[in-house]
Amino acid sequence: MPAVEAWYLCGVSPKVSEASWINAKRAKKQPYNTAQLKKEVYGTDRPPLHVETQRAEQAARRIVDSEKLELLEQTFANGFGTMAASLRQWRD
Repeated sequence: MPAVEAWYLCGVSPKVSEASWINAKRAKKQPYNTAQLKKEVYGTDRPPLHVETQRAEQAARRIVDSEKLELLEQTFANGFGTMAASLRQWRD
């Protein structure tokens, strides 16, 4: 994945997923890039830090409140899924 903003769009933008990224890369294409993701999340590709922080918190709350955490883990199985598995080990 090109940027964490892809995770923030989970459940919002169906075109943004690990599978679409991998499939496009195999076809030697780029389905989206970091600048596009940032514009979709922040409205600009160069957001100030306070806007990045605010949007990250909003995305996290939306994902948790709507019980989309499992969707995030499935949609980004290699990236987020690996991190989630590591975090679960801390808990156990």
